[in-house]
Amino acid sequence: MITLNRRQFLATSAAFSGLSASTGFAGTPFATLTAQQSDVQLLPGNYGKTSLWCFDGGSPGPEIRVAQGGRVQRRLVNRFSQGTSTHWHGIRIDNAMDGVSGLTQDVVQPEETFDYDFTVPDAGTYWYHAHNRSFEQVGRGLYGALIVEEAEPLDIDREEVLILDDWLIDPETAQIKDDFGAPHDLSHAGRIGNLLTVKGIVTRVSEVKPSIAVATYTCAKGGFEVYQEVQGRSFMPIFQCLGQPARERRPPRLRRRRRLGRGERLRFALL
Repeated sequence: MITLNRRQFLATSAAFSGLSASTGFAGTPFATLTAQQSDVQLLPGNYGKTSLWCFDGGSPGPEIRVAQGGRVQRRLVNRFSQGTSTHWHGIRIDNAMDGVSGLTQDVVQPEETFDYDFTVPDAGTYWYHAHNRSFEQVGRGLYGALIVEEAEPLDIDREEVLILDDWLIDPETAQIKDDFGAPHDLSHAGRIGNLLTVKGIVTRVSEVKPSIAVATYTCAKGGFEVYQEVQGRSFMPIFQCLGQPARERRPPRLRRRRRLGRGERLRFALL
């Protein structure tokens, strides 16, 4: 029978912990989520492309959709110039998977990987985003939507997932202004953008027929904007607010305008 003293046991445990957290086991079926620099046509076509930091080449990154109680498995691959990590905003998960570099995990350095593996206990509208120098990395495009579907789906015909954002762009170069962390922004209202997008598009129009019910998931990533506004009809039931189901027997209504703070999520229906 093999016996270990306390020091040997702690050393062995630390070795296994480091293997699972920093590199993962060979052959794991994780889908990759690659943080990288990409050139994107963010502005209208008469401008050049804008250099963004993206997940899988786009901003927002790929939509992640899973059933309530399901499992999310993603291997973060860092292919850009800074260390990073990924935070799963609003999800109740173990600290080890929460993605806050310097607190719940080490930063994932360039060309390194990290495996995220967790279950999602609550249905709702969430988002994921970079959480190292997030004032810059999120501001450059490292975020995406995470939708956890209800056990009993709503009776709707179509869904739209919208992420509102504002960008601070130099109109002469079509590039993001490189003054993140400016003392004035940090001490006042934050970094205010000059270009608004919906899912990375400056102008977005979705046609809705009167007989069609459309559920809309809206996340106000909003750069560092104080709020964005959602405008619509006067009879739009709200099914989720701050990512969680509305608990009233009769859902509240969206009265033409609804202000969204940054990071706030709202799910409503066009009827």
